[in-house]
Amino acid sequence: MRKLAYALAPIFLTACAFQVETLDALVDPTKEVPDARDDNDEPGVGNPALDPTPAAPLPEWDSSRPFVAALGNRFAGNIGSTHDLDAPADLAFVYDDGWYTQVEVYARGANGQRVMLSLAVSTVDGTPWLVPGLGFKFRPGQVRNADVWSLGCEGPESGSSQMGTIFADTPYDEEPCEVGVDTEQDPENPDALTVTLAATFDADCPETGDPGEPGGDVGEPGGDDGTDLPDGDGDGDGDLPPPGEGGGEGGAGGDTGTDPGTGGAGPLDVSASFTLVQG
Repeated sequence: MRKLAYALAPIFLTACAFQVETLDALVDPTKEVPDARDDNDEPGVGNPALDPTPAAPLPEWDSSRPFVAALGNRFAGNIGSTHDLDAPADLAFVYDDGWYTQVEVYARGANGQRVMLSLAVSTVDGTPWLVPGLGFKFRPGQVRNADVWSLGCEGPESGSSQMGTIFADTPYDEEPCEVGVDTEQDPENPDALTVTLAATFDADCPETGDPGEPGGDVGEPGGDDGTDLPDGDGDGDGDLPPPGEGGGEGGAGGDTGTDPGTGGAGPLDVSASFTLVQG
């Protein structure tokens, strides 16, 4: 048996140097025989320098780290007497102690008035609420595992640059009927959360029913479990249009329904985009 193995060994070694020609080439020897080595210049065939590099997965989001900074992006829509706004969000603030988070985003309208959109979240059990992957519209109040409230203001500036003291006065100071939130982990900075916040204001917000009554909403006081936004980019969660794109008059936000009792009422009037940075 050992002699047979030695006798076969040269055959295998010689075969490694063979080039196997195609049947077509054997029939017509004038045809050029393809060489696998030529494929090394093509992307996707064993050439790392030319292969497209897949996007690296983002690290898992660490919800235990509080937000320590807010960076404004765009502010758009209608709020108070300010209409068709599409301007930089020049001021943004955040307070976060792990249980309570408040964000304020400001811009200046062409009419000289400053506007603000804010979101406040108080978690019921400490489970983080502002995390990547949110994409829904809801009535403020008890929303999922938190008490969530929002506010829109318009008025002259005070001259202060401290959170909560920007306005000298707020002739327009309203809680929205409906709020939309869209959050994504920032691929350029995985420790940051990019957020689009939108709201609808109406002097006659639909009344929130008692959960025990027919047609009443879930949650008390106010609030509901929300309505998912359409997944425009196919990433698995709903998306609000960026400020200044899509939606209703003033171009801020979108709509997924028409029934005021389902959290899908009307186009969202105003929106602000911003980034929250973890410490």
